[in-house]
Amino acid sequence: MRQLFDTLRVQLVLLVILALMPALFLAVYTAAATRNHEVFEARRDAVRHARQIAQNHADSVADTRDLLLTLPLLRPVREADSGACNNLFPNLLKQLTRYVNLGVATANGQLFCSSVPVTAPVNLSDATYFRRALDSRTFAASDYHIDRVTGKPAMVLAYPFPDEGAPAGVVFAALDLEYLSQMPPDAELPRGAEVTIVHRNGSVVAHWPDPQLWIGQRMGDTPVIKTILAQKEGIAEAAGLDGVPRLFAFAPLGDASELYVSVGIPTEALFAEADRGLVNSLGILAFVGVVVLGLALTGSDLLVLRRVKKLVRAATRLGAGNLDARTGLSYQAGELGQLAHTFDEMATQLQRREAERQAAEETLRASQERYRTLIEASPDAIVVADLTGSPILANQKAATMVGNSNAAEVIGRPMTDFFAPDDRDRAQEVLRQTIDLGEVRDFNIDLQREGDGATPVEINTALMRDAGGNPRGLLAIIRDVTERREAEERVRVEAERTAALVRSAARLNARLDMDAVLSAICEEAALALKVPVTSVSLYDPADGALHLVEAHGAPLDILRQLSPIPRSTFERDANERGKVFVIPDLEALPDRLDSAFPAELQARTLALATIARDDHLIGALTAVCLKQPRVFSNNELALLQGLADQAAQAIANARMAERTSRHLKRLQALHTIDMAITSSLDLRVTLNVLLDQATTQLGADAANVLMLEPHTNTLEYAAGRGFRSAALEHTRLRLGRGPSGRAAFERRIISVPSLDADPEAASLASLVASEGFVTCYSSPLIAKGNVKGVLELFKRVPFEPDDEWTQFLEALSTQAAIAIDNAGLFDGLQRSNVELTLAYDNTLEGWSRALDLRDEETEGHSRRVTDMTVRLAEAMGISWEQMVHVRRGALLHDIGKMGIPDTILLKPGPLTNEEWTVMRRHPVLAHELLSPIPFLRPALPIPYCHHEKWDGTGYPRGLKGEQIPLEARVFALVDVCDALASERPYRAAWPSELIHDYLRSQSRLHFDPAVVDKFFVLNSPS
Repeated sequence: MRQLFDTLRVQLVLLVILALMPALFLAVYTAAATRNHEVFEARRDAVRHARQIAQNHADSVADTRDLLLTLPLLRPVREADSGACNNLFPNLLKQLTRYVNLGVATANGQLFCSSVPVTAPVNLSDATYFRRALDSRTFAASDYHIDRVTGKPAMVLAYPFPDEGAPAGVVFAALDLEYLSQMPPDAELPRGAEVTIVHRNGSVVAHWPDPQLWIGQRMGDTPVIKTILAQKEGIAEAAGLDGVPRLFAFAPLGDASELYVSVGIPTEALFAEADRGLVNSLGILAFVGVVVLGLALTGSDLLVLRRVKKLVRAATRLGAGNLDARTGLSYQAGELGQLAHTFDEMATQLQRREAERQAAEETLRASQERYRTLIEASPDAIVVADLTGSPILANQKAATMVGNSNAAEVIGRPMTDFFAPDDRDRAQEVLRQTIDLGEVRDFNIDLQREGDGATPVEINTALMRDAGGNPRGLLAIIRDVTERREAEERVRVEAERTAALVRSAARLNARLDMDAVLSAICEEAALALKVPVTSVSLYDPADGALHLVEAHGAPLDILRQLSPIPRSTFERDANERGKVFVIPDLEALPDRLDSAFPAELQARTLALATIARDDHLIGALTAVCLKQPRVFSNNELALLQGLADQAAQAIANARMAERTSRHLKRLQALHTIDMAITSSLDLRVTLNVLLDQATTQLGADAANVLMLEPHTNTLEYAAGRGFRSAALEHTRLRLGRGPSGRAAFERRIISVPSLDADPEAASLASLVASEGFVTCYSSPLIAKGNVKGVLELFKRVPFEPDDEWTQFLEALSTQAAIAIDNAGLFDGLQRSNVELTLAYDNTLEGWSRALDLRDEETEGHSRRVTDMTVRLAEAMGISWEQMVHVRRGALLHDIGKMGIPDTILLKPGPLTNEEWTVMRRHPVLAHELLSPIPFLRPALPIPYCHHEKWDGTGYPRGLKGEQIPLEARVFALVDVCDALASERPYRAAWPSELIHDYLRSQSRLHFDPAVVDKFFVLNSPS
């Protein structure tokens, strides 16, 4: 059975069946969904029909009430005309088919009118509905019963009609219950459906279809009736009155809830359509499945199975060893085409590899012939040993390396016999690890030659395995490394020297301080050469000798007992012995300067290297060995000279760094003086900074500046630094007298190396005595070709300046001259500016007086408002820098009136509207007049805006609130206040109380309320 399912054809059939399973599931799911949908639709229809019947009954009751309201209006009823009424009501009944009877009874229940003829008198006084109608005087309905007049099941609705306030009788209408059993024409119920109306006592009141079979019967024991009476309204599945299973929807009929209507739909009818759909779907699916299965079997045979069978046959042939087997299939797109192509490629590769294997076997046989030749031609010794370490194959080089003449003498002996005795245990351990771990091992060792010492070799060992991977022997390749060891030793020595030089260079390059450089040189030389004492001597051009300046390993004070070496002696020894030389034993040369070391040092051997740069002698680096002589190798002497060359560069760098630092400090000093000149116009501050830098950078003990008084041609004290007394502060020196007078007169630096010996320094004798000065240097201060004074420097020790010192003194003198000249220029400029400002203000005051004189009524007005405006502006917080512009603006506030014709400005009477228009242009005229003048432009806010008002009703621009400049708001109040307080031809001056009341009233209208408040604070009695 299992073999059956292993076939490809059966698997394809199962695959087709599995492919059809989703369709089968979809058909079953669709049928179930359809059944659920039909149940839902049936429930909805049943409920809708039940509610429609209940609604029809409610509509019938409502129509009956309307009818009963109409009948009392008919004349026969109103007049109790029995004959006319009995003739009228039958006709009405024919038209109203839902009723079985219409009638009228008197108040005592006697029936006097009926649509249905009566053969005997009928009294309705005992009828429940009759009594309820009379008692309630409104509508009343009966239970469903057999009408006593018609003998048919009916529901009677009654209504009393009044006669002069009391009921005269009752009109009634009997609804036909059989009418309820009739379904509406538009009701679409399925076949087998039934409609039932049941009373609360279980009696069937109406039934459709076949009403005659069920009406009047009590069916309260049936399941459906029990459910209806218990639930009142809802849906239920149960057997109908005839025992057929149905889906029922039921609801109360009317407001009294005495009748219930139910609509039942057979369940068989509900699922018939869904079952038919399921059967049809399964039939179609079965048909499609058979067709698809047939096509799959046929197509699989044509498209798959035949090609697969060819692949199987080709694979069988290939497995049998036929490397020519091929599938014979075309390499089409798809998995089978790719499989056929891959199979054929695989067969081709197997065939090619078989051919290569045969060729390789042939090549191997040839290579074995060459194998022995290659081993013998190898420059290295090659040994093959068994797992015990005994050689089984060796070339001639191996025999020669251990001192044997024939390779056969090596075969069979343990390999460890050929190693030096001290190395045999280590060699044995390496061979064991090679066998145990199967790893290639490298090690260096010495071979013991027969009667010829040892040979250093490098051995590479590897484990040899057979075809099964099992160890079968050891392969050792032995290489003579004698030359390599010698080269490595040379490299090591060179590397040590290079490392020492690199370390020394790194340490020296990181230092620019001379003392640190010299100390580092000695320490590095001692470390590199492994000597106890090293020293550095530097050449001093002043005395032409080399002086010992730094040492390591011995106290410096002891070594400095050595006498300086004259340059001539040093160069003679260097020419005889070279730039670097060794004195093997200092004790053997007792008469030479080289051996003049203190006895306590016990110096024996000295190595010396010349420190020079660009053929200029700098000094010497010395290494000294104590107690025992020492032989210095050429490499060590080369290292010493390398250290000396590095020392030359480091010393040159340190000296350059010292000069650069000195230059930088002096440049910084000049920059400090420049900053003092540019940032301060106080000459005393600048001269103090100058003297501080002069004494610091030039090393002077004291310094002073004497300024030339051009009217008397005398030098007078201006500033000084470093003096112990104040004697120099009263100096008045004429040109040409003393060093300072000569420097100013001759316009050059005058130096006095010895104040005691120089007769021209007699003027400074008291200063020399009190201060202890020895030397003096006087430099003239010249700016723009004019002598401004003299800079004097004093030192209390002898001093010989160099060119750099003198140049810096000249630079300081130039800076001092510039500072003095700038201060003079600034004083002149400041005086000119003050004079110009006073002229401007006087001119403006003249303009203001001219404006007041033009208008006799306002004479003195500009002066008064100006003073008051300045006071109030200051109180409002306007800065003093702006106050000058406030004052000018107040003086010129009416400058625009110069452009107003006299006929308008001086008119004695009131102005016309046209004249006011011209008058109000005077702020604009002021703006046009003053804006082209730059120094008056900041004063424009008052002339231009003093007629603007806080509420925006002013002129000329209608500015409002803080849009008006603050100074204009201040002046506006002052201007009005002064105008009200002044006498006019047309009115008297206002008293201050009235003026203050007016100002308060105009706050926030004409004036800024803050300005008004500040004005009253200033003018308060306190």
